[in-house]
Amino acid sequence: MERNKEWDNLLQETNEFPVELNKTIEKLNKRRMKRRIKSLSLTGLTTAAAFIFFVLLVNTNTVFANGIMNVPVLKDLAAFVTFDKSLNSAIENEYVQEVNLTATNGSTTLGLPYVIADEKNLVAFFQVPKDLIQNENDWIQLSSIEMKDLSTGEKIEGYADATQSVSKESLEQNNGLNYIHYKFAEGTLPKSVEITVKLEIGHVQSGVVNEDDFISTSNGEIQYGSSITNYEDLGTFTYSLTFDDFAKSKVYDINQEKIVNGQKLTIEKITVLPTGTEVFITFDKDNTARINGLELETINRNNEVLKSAGGISGFNDPDGYWTKIYIESNYFNNSQDETLLIKGIRLMNKDEEYITVNLDDKTFEPQVDGMKLTEVIKNDTNAYLTFETKAIDNFSVFYYEYKDSTGKKYQMNSEGGRNINDILTTSIKVAYPDDGIIILKRSMSPMIELPTPIEIPLHH
Repeated sequence: MERNKEWDNLLQETNEFPVELNKTIEKLNKRRMKRRIKSLSLTGLTTAAAFIFFVLLVNTNTVFANGIMNVPVLKDLAAFVTFDKSLNSAIENEYVQEVNLTATNGSTTLGLPYVIADEKNLVAFFQVPKDLIQNENDWIQLSSIEMKDLSTGEKIEGYADATQSVSKESLEQNNGLNYIHYKFAEGTLPKSVEITVKLEIGHVQSGVVNEDDFISTSNGEIQYGSSITNYEDLGTFTYSLTFDDFAKSKVYDINQEKIVNGQKLTIEKITVLPTGTEVFITFDKDNTARINGLELETINRNNEVLKSAGGISGFNDPDGYWTKIYIESNYFNNSQDETLLIKGIRLMNKDEEYITVNLDDKTFEPQVDGMKLTEVIKNDTNAYLTFETKAIDNFSVFYYEYKDSTGKKYQMNSEGGRNINDILTTSIKVAYPDDGIIILKRSMSPMIELPTPIEIPLHH
């Protein structure tokens, strides 16, 4: 948890606390995902479907709200999820269960008014008391602790979770709503689960700076250090849920091979669920570059465009041979003709995946097109590095682990970044080794927009 708090601090300071931290929270949860599922590393098609509504039963260790909390109506929930077309569509089509659960820890009650679930996903919508945040600069952090299979008592692995930090303003606007999206990379959601979450308030000490903490960016200028954030632990909250049959997934075998910027890939299959669509793609082992991202869309006969999903955007094979990419879904649309579009690709030459940095000379090898090391500042124990990368988007440039010249592994203390005028500035803090040599693993590469999208007709 201490490591997670370091990243939470980083997110808080690099964004000067916006109302939502969607993109950065996504990056944070990708990093957490890499440690939770060792075999994976983290990075909507539409169809007509008859579906089965699921039913939630309540175990004796949780209670109904019975008016304890002001439960938001469905229109409030629909307004809250406008960021996700899949969830919005599920709510519009009444694929949502009002459960009205609460759990109490001390004087704090955390509600769980609604959930949406299918074979691969659980989206739990929590309601935080709107008066919980007293100071304008404070924020709520809701995080997943664990999920258990109630039928076996075993802790469940093989999933990732995504959430967002919530400001005082956002909490008031959204009737206290926040969510955690659990997505299974392997296996399926058990029919009976117990979820435990943690609730914290981040109190930012305005004007107090820890200069040796990490690097953040503000208005395009690099700042060394961060404001101090104290976390008030409001406790853990546990809910037991038992599901009836889920809506069945719709799986379509595609098996179409394409060459994109000289690299071969095969769209193997597409799985459609109420909460989103998974596109499974494999990569040829003889490709000269590692494909570490694709920009996908689908468009139907009514010109409805479904884009890449927010939150958990995909799972990647650590060996680089396959990826699962998530895009928005309209599970309830009657259209049978769609087109899958490949609009962009992230390519990393295989011999440029690792770079060796000489902190004393302020150089790195091999050279990577479009990337520069612009600054190195050292003290007795740490080094602060600033890289610039030509990129049209924001992404996490480096993997969270790095090595020294002997092969010893370390966890990166911090990473912050901001894109201004298509230049992504990335700042990291590392331990300073005796010989001044570190080896960084590149995590992602800039998105290359294709002049003409590659079209793959889909007929179900």
